[in-house]
Amino acid sequence: MSWIVIGLGAVVALVALVAAVGLTLRADHQCARTIAIARSPAEVWAVIADPAGYPAWRRDLTRVELLADGGFREHGRHDAIAYTLEDDRPPTAGAPGRRVTRIVDAGLPYGGRWIIAVAAEGDATRVSITEDGFIRNPIFRVLSRTVFSVASTQERWLTALARHLGSAATPTPTPPAS
Repeated sequence: MSWIVIGLGAVVALVALVAAVGLTLRADHQCARTIAIARSPAEVWAVIADPAGYPAWRRDLTRVELLADGGFREHGRHDAIAYTLEDDRPPTAGAPGRRVTRIVDAGLPYGGRWIIAVAAEGDATRVSITEDGFIRNPIFRVLSRTVFSVASTQERWLTALARHLGSAATPTPTPPAS
């Protein structure tokens, strides 16, 4: 019985220590990833600008619900996340495309926005995502710096996009966009 009490005490102490460390870490973060896809900017933009079609190429989604305000709600296996569309400019011959989405669900342990840039790069299209995000939970802050990367969602998203468009490109770190 005393071993159980000692074991539980050790677990509680470890969780408290991790939470204390997490409280010293900044809640906000910024990271960016980019990928080059061997398709035209118009072809890439058509996929990115169609949230209803995301489940066809993103394995983490079961469906996407389009919202009246122009935003959308992604339904995954375990949760639903609503986004608002803050900026939506398709690429043109003279300018890159820009799409900015923000999480609007205030009850989530994280939030922020994605700035997606789409630009011609030779015979390919460069797609960059900058995440301006935050993690409310101090334990998750520690985990995001030790167990998983805050850029892992960007990397999965970009890899799935490239695969959907028939490219085997790999995302790489890039300077954040503003």
